[in-house]
Amino acid sequence: MSIGIAEFRNAVNSTVVPLLIDAPSPESFQGTVQRHDVGRTTFVHIAASAHSVRRTAELIAGPSEAYIKLSQIIDGQGVLRQDGRSVRFSQGDIVIYDTTRPYSLDFCSDCTLLVVMVPKKDFGLSEKVLANLTAISLTKGFAVSSAVSAFLSELAHNFSELGTRAGAQLAEMVVAMIRPVLMAAAEDSGFGLDSKGRLLRDIEQYIDTHLSDPDLNPKTIAQAHFISVRYLHSLYSDHATTVAATIKARRLDQAHSMLVDQSCASMPISSIAAECGMPDAAYFSRAFKERFGESPSAARRR
Repeated sequence: MSIGIAEFRNAVNSTVVPLLIDAPSPESFQGTVQRHDVGRTTFVHIAASAHSVRRTAELIAGPSEAYIKLSQIIDGQGVLRQDGRSVRFSQGDIVIYDTTRPYSLDFCSDCTLLVVMVPKKDFGLSEKVLANLTAISLTKGFAVSSAVSAFLSELAHNFSELGTRAGAQLAEMVVAMIRPVLMAAAEDSGFGLDSKGRLLRDIEQYIDTHLSDPDLNPKTIAQAHFISVRYLHSLYSDHATTVAATIKARRLDQAHSMLVDQSCASMPISSIAAECGMPDAAYFSRAFKERFGESPSAARRR
């Protein structure tokens, strides 16, 4: 059901992050806002009349988690401004912006867009790389982006499916697909991975393939890559996280994927936890709720 500008402001601010929203014709404005949370990722479908959005320094100073927002225009066109750059994007185009710095969005006519919000720390990309990817088109000239764009468009047209178990699995695929798009754009912009970045990428691939090993730890990871534990920790300190935190997050994310996977429906939660390298059921349950805001059994019931 369409809502007016006042309700739209309230809906957007309670759904994403605090924003200033204005419309050139507030009396005739109409919009809809739909949201689905999948793990730590939020998907928002917005259809609205012409309007503008501002994220100001004052709003940023308020309490809220740092997010990277990826937007794809399904219909219409808009202009994004952040970090001294501006980009016009239209149907099928993908752009990103960072909620920890001011930005603006202007839509001069009716528009429909899909917004994907991912906690900034979940990307595992340096501040330098992310800061050079805002307000540029991630679709034009990048072959890998065309597949992601088509996938997001289909997801937007079947947005209600995100509330189903199958939809949750599709949603988690989106997050896995976004990172290669960002890396392709970073390489093209001259901010690709240096030797440290490539080593970190290899380490994280190693972590992902050894999550079920309860002995996975900084020492075994360092030995596998012929580096010292001290150097391993230094790689992660540049990204404002730790090796242990990364292992824990990846294990919990894998467990979440399995809990919403229909093919794992008969598998006990304790077995899923053990499969993800977390055999202590009580610890797993506490850590899962801390990361996703709900218990493992509640996630399974979705």
